Amino acid sequence: MRLNNNFRNSVFEPLTRFGIVRLMAVLMVSVAAISAVKAQTSVTAIALFKDRVMLSVDGSKAEIVHAGSTHAGVKVLSSDTEQAIVEINGQREILTLNSAVSVSSELGVAANEEGGSINLIKKRDGHFHTIGQVNGRTVNFLIDTGASIVVMSSDDAKRIGLEYKHGFVATASTASGDSPMYTIRADQIKIGNIQLEEVPLGVIEGRFPVTPLLGMSFLGQLDMTQTGRSLRIEQR
Repeated sequence: MRLNNNFRNSVFEPLTRFGIVRLMAVLMVSVAAISAVKAQTSVTAIALFKDRVMLSVDGSKAEIVHAGSTHAGVKVLSSDTEQAIVEINGQREILTLNSAVSVSSELGVAANEEGGSINLIKKRDGHFHTIGQVNGRTVNFLIDTGASIVVMSSDDAKRIGLEYKHGFVATASTASGDSPMYTIRADQIKIGNIQLEEVPLGVIEGRFPVTPLLGMSFLGQLDMTQTGRSLRIEQR
């Protein structure tokens, strides 16, 4: 795998703050830019249905929004009784019942897909995230080159219907202590237009990690190049 700029160390470096206004002559432009940096959209899923979802945006009155439609800047891409996938400020997020997400437009955190590659922009938390699929079910991944394999909690595994109890059992250390970890092979893992089969995947009993980790059993088969806050992942 090709990693530039000490990718392993830099991918989780804290996000540096933007510089403020340069000159009084551009004060009006700078104030507008600062407002855009601080802009956030908070979205809550009040109810979930097949092909539609009841959304509350920034605390407003909840509205039913059908898949393919946009309400208050939030586009509903798909929905069923378990989850909805929405696009906010160019970023895709997964909503479950009564869950809420807040998205900042600070970094324009969109994932641009083309051919056998995907371009990610570092999010406000200093990490790279992407929506993917495990065996055809949607998963919100955190890119983690420090994880030897793809890892998710049993809560997430059950949500996507992943059978894991037949896997090899080991012990994993989590924030709540030691927990069993089952290692299996996912039939298929996909991000953007990149798809790999028979990918080793670990399932830790409990709710950790809170966000599934896209580790090296997947990433190690790809080429990655980081430039500043941008990360390009390419299929070989």
